[in-house]
Order: sequence, then C-alpha cells, then structure tokens
Amino acid sequence: MLIGELKRKIPSKLTHSEDFLTSSIFGTLQYLSSPFFIQQILSEAINIQNEPFVLPPLIRKCEYTFWPRLEKSEPDLLLKLTDDDNFIYLVCIEAKYHSGKSSSEDTSVEISERMNHQRDQLAKEVEDLTSDYCLNLLGVNRNSLKSAKLFYLTKDTHFPTDSIETSAKFVNSPSYGLNDFYWLSWSTIYHALAQINLTDSICTYQDQLLITDLKALLVHKNLQCFNGFLKQITFVEKSLYPSNLLLNKFKSVSKSNWRYGDSLT
Repeated sequence: MLIGELKRKIPSKLTHSEDFLTSSIFGTLQYLSSPFFIQQILSEAINIQNEPFVLPPLIRKCEYTFWPRLEKSEPDLLLKLTDDDNFIYLVCIEAKYHSGKSSSEDTSVEISERMNHQRDQLAKEVEDLTSDYCLNLLGVNRNSLKSAKLFYLTKDTHFPTDSIETSAKFVNSPSYGLNDFYWLSWSTIYHALAQINLTDSICTYQDQLLITDLKALLVHKNLQCFNGFLKQITFVEKSLYPSNLLLNKFKSVSKSNWRYGDSLT
C-alpha cells in the first residue's frame, strides 16, 4: 500500500485516512530488521516538561498490535518492547492526521454515570493500558512491567498542551499524571528516519529500501521537518543595501516573553 500511494494509485479518500497513514508507516516499521529503528523514533517524543521519552539502550524485541479492542477503547497501536533483562515497556499510540480526539469528557453528566462514549478518548486509553485485560492480551506479567506510556501522535508543530492537559485531568488513575503523557509529531518521525545512516552496518539492504520509502511517503504527505538547505546560500553583496540604512540607531530593544506556540504576553 505504501508503494501504491507513492505511485498515486490509491483512492484520495484513503490518502486522507489516519488509519491508512498509521498502517503505511508503522506497518512498514515493524518489518525493519532491528528494534533500534522504532527506538530512535520513540526517543523523539516529549512530555509537557519537554523531557524526552527514555528507553534502555538495549531493546531486543518490539511487538506490534494494531487496533486492539480493549475494555474501554481501541487505540491505534500498542508496542510491547522487551529489554535484555526481559523487562517490558508498553507504548500506546493514538495517531491523528486531520482530526482531533474522537470523544471528550461530558462533564454535564455525573462521573459515575458517564457512558463510555462520554469519556475522553486519551483518558480511556490510559486506563486501559495497565488493566489486567490489556496485560493478558499482550502476554505481559505485571511484575515484569517497567512502564506504560501513552503517545499522542499528531501533525501539530508544537506540543498540544490543551488536548493533553484536558485528557490528564480525567484519567481515573492516581499513578498516571500529566508528565506521563507524551507527544510525537509525524514530522519528528521523518527527522528520526533522516538521522539514520543507511550505510551503517546495522542497516540491511531491505532496511535501506523501507526507510527510503517511508521518508518519501512522509515528504509526499508534507509531513517532513526542515532538514537544512539543499543549496548553498548565495553571498549577498553589501552594495545591495541602501547606504543610509543605519542599524546602529537601534540601540535598545525591549524584551518580550514569548514561546513558540504561545501568544505574546
């Protein structure tokens, strides 16, 4: 399907589907020869404190479960990562492309009476992630579980603070807080793949083909990040500027408190 989209052989309705995009990207990633590659991608995720997601350096296996039907939710993907000591790290990925969360918390109804469709989508997935049902489905012994985190994957250009803060507020689990939510953007997946040296010994010929096609698909869908100028910037002669432009007259500039994604304060 990935090749079909690159060759413009897929109906336009499918090309706008977040499920189709998730399948194309992560369905391909699961066939790479080493969990090193998915580990590189996951390490691009950050929480609201701008702290990166950290895994042990040696992950020996990663198992993919697409669209599992859990007790309250159906996330897009569950990753079960196993380290060299057989400890387990679960990652739940909820992927969005052109849409937002499929359900939000209906605060007009008493919490004890809220139906499943009246719950926040991410909050439900967090609650499901460490349930006995989910662990049994994935074959995880609770004693071997080191961490279980939710990743919100979007095409936002900055941390989706409002969406994640709202979800964190409605999680019915005292052990899972706001800092446990992670955000990953589609463009940072491209960034992680672009940083991989395809001539390295860890990359097989098949890895090179798959990673090249994955990057091409993300570029095709305009989900790549800025990766430097392709051409050298031409030197601009001083004579192109007016001789009466006196930059030294700007002696002081007031400081404004501003952060990317925020409004001026």
